[in-house]
Amino acid sequence: MNSPAPEDTVHPIPPRTLTIAYTGGQERRGPITMGQANMIRCILRDDPTHINIHDVWPV
Repeated sequence: MNSPAPEDTVHPIPPRTLTIAYTGGQERRGPITMGQANMIRCILRDDPTHINIHDVWPV
């Protein structure tokens, strides 16, 4: 038999839709890709210096 869940059980956050404006291209809808989800997670969690270092090229 299953016992009731404790009151401090974590409940999943329901999905939501975000509209993001880009220039050029055509408007499309759909779920984000794994790469997009990873990049969002990285931006929210990591220090910006760590993220940007890979995009800086010596001239």
